[in-house]
Amino acid sequence: ATLEAMATRLAVPRLIDADVEALAALVTAMREALARSDMDQVNRLNTDWHLKLYSAADNDVLLDVVVRLWKKFIMDVNWIMPGHAARSMQQHDALMEAIQARDAEAAAGLMETHIHSGEETAMEYFRTRPGRST
Repeated sequence: ATLEAMATRLAVPRLIDADVEALAALVTAMREALARSDMDQVNRLNTDWHLKLYSAADNDVLLDVVVRLWKKFIMDVNWIMPGHAARSMQQHDALMEAIQARDAEAAAGLMETHIHSGEETAMEYFRTRPGRST
């Protein structure tokens, strides 16, 4: 969460209008995929959105570390947990508002909260899934 917030903080001031428009289009596409219950597409678009944002930080080392950490985190489960998708979309909307306002600090704080929310959802999934041994 800290690294993704840092990537966001670095990226927001570097975004050009076309980047912001592309990020907004990805959020719209996520919402449309969610309405179709196409969770694979939602997950892909979510990944694209985050990586597009972080890429704007122009810090290859930071981006590489984030990508490597993402590969170890099973994000797919978040989209099947009740309430997570709606909460995540609200968080993306708030992030987009901060990004469009070019408020790097607000966006970084929102990103940290967003990532922690996904982590909590994944942990809840693993705590409550059927067949879990104690």
